[in-house]
Amino acid sequence: MIRAETKHHMGRRCHGWDYGQRAIYMITVNLAERGKPVLAGWPEPCPVCVQPGLRVSPCAAGFCASPRAAKHFCPLTPLGETVLACWREIPIRWPMVSLIDAVVMPDHFHGILFVQERLPAGKTLGNVV
Repeated sequence: MIRAETKHHMGRRCHGWDYGQRAIYMITVNLAERGKPVLAGWPEPCPVCVQPGLRVSPCAAGFCASPRAAKHFCPLTPLGETVLACWREIPIRWPMVSLIDAVVMPDHFHGILFVQERLPAGKTLGNVV
């Protein structure tokens, strides 16, 4: 079973910060199955960026870092596609939030969003995500 980690006391949170206020936020969501390419990844090393002596290609990190290749990304799995589709729905459900960027990695997700105006009373960034 694949589930996202949920913690009420995340170590990287700024104590005393109001996560419902207007600001730009960087979000990281980790899967409980760390190290498994369940959201994106190549079934084998990327043929474009394999380099002699490397056990795993740079694509295992979620993106191609090879100077020999045009910038390309590892293909998304169906679950990765679902994660990205849910991310794209945030402004529909939360019109005061706009999306800036997102990257789906093999075992986690990064997103940057802008809360343009204060979230409704009692709602925080956690509700949005």
